[in-house]
Amino acid sequence: MRKLIKLKDGSEITIRPIRPEDAGIEQAFVQQLSPESRRRRFLIAISELTPHAIERFTRPEYPQEQALIATISEGGKEKEIGVARYAGELDSRKAEFAIVIADSWQGKGLGPRMMRELFDAAAAAGMQRIEGVVLRDNRHMLEMVRNLGFAIEGYAEDPGLAHVCIDLPLPKSACDDT
Repeated sequence: MRKLIKLKDGSEITIRPIRPEDAGIEQAFVQQLSPESRRRRFLIAISELTPHAIERFTRPEYPQEQALIATISEGGKEKEIGVARYAGELDSRKAEFAIVIADSWQGKGLGPRMMRELFDAAAAAGMQRIEGVVLRDNRHMLEMVRNLGFAIEGYAEDPGLAHVCIDLPLPKSACDDT
């Protein structure tokens, strides 16, 4: 699956599954995020991914896990500008999601578009529910997930966090006529 899409500002980007050979652009992407964006994504302050994290992030174990990246061509090279991923629980039909968009690409409609692509991938893999943890001070993320239809609840273990969840529609069977 590789999709060329146009954002509301006219920008053309590609959304595709991450691959092991994307280790370099994944690391560069995380390094170029602002400290605030890294904190909001990882819930801790980091400046780069460890070699173990790079390996883990670029080799999702489909269908239990999937990661989609958004890229642009810059100077003849592919540059990552966003990533959305889910990780399913063993013997369960629910998965946790994470998403982060490059600071300069936030507010252009990329986040919701990537989440809808992630919903499709998760549903196709048999997931029935997507959930996540969001920092309460991350108002833009909370607004995005609310607009996508997520329920937002308090997080018992930490009042600074919110638990968000959405039930996915079952994928349409190839045999269905409707």
